[in-house]
Amino acid sequence: MPITLAQARDNRGELVAYRSPATREITEHGRIAGVAGRMVLVRYRSSPDPILTHPDNLELIGDTNA
Repeated sequence: MPITLAQARDNRGELVAYRSPATREITEHGRIAGVAGRMVLVRYRSSPDPILTHPDNLELIGDTNA
């Protein structure tokens, strides 16, 4: 289920899964770095800097020590 901006704000540092808008398959994991406007800043494993991501494409996994 997609996260809300409020959930993203309340769960900074938690693990999320990115779902491709085209296939809805999980293609990446990252940690919530913050919220900017209507987007969530996510620090993905493949990028050194947080990337703006639409919350409809994110699913909160929580902290699994990943």
